[in-house]
Amino acid sequence: MLKNEVFIHFSIQNFDKVPSYITNYLEIQPSKTWLKNDFKIGKGSLQYKNNGWEIRLKKKNVLHIDNFLEEMIDILSYKKIELNKLYNVTKKISIIVYSNNMMPSFVFNHNIISFLYETGIDLEQDIYCS
Repeated sequence: MLKNEVFIHFSIQNFDKVPSYITNYLEIQPSKTWLKNDFKIGKGSLQYKNNGWEIRLKKKNVLHIDNFLEEMIDILSYKKIELNKLYNVTKKISIIVYSNNMMPSFVFNHNIISFLYETGIDLEQDIYCS
């Protein structure tokens, strides 16, 4: 039985170059990229307002968000210097929780908070309960 489903996305947005520039610069393959004015969903009517580059992780039945978030931090920690050199962009980690019968704990330890601060990455959380 699915108790929860958690997504963690790291995105870089609001840059002027094509997304492949970020891929080459960080030497990390993204899960998704888009250009300004691309449609968000196929042939829909919503369009992106800026260029974007994103890594996505997904897990089911997560007990502790911090353990899962550290997986994303591990991917990014090797590129800390490069992330710091990305100026005038928006860097964000989004945590999305779909909770059915189990809400995971949200504890952000010193290492997580320090990494976010040192790299200028914003953190946002969305929780959906059924």
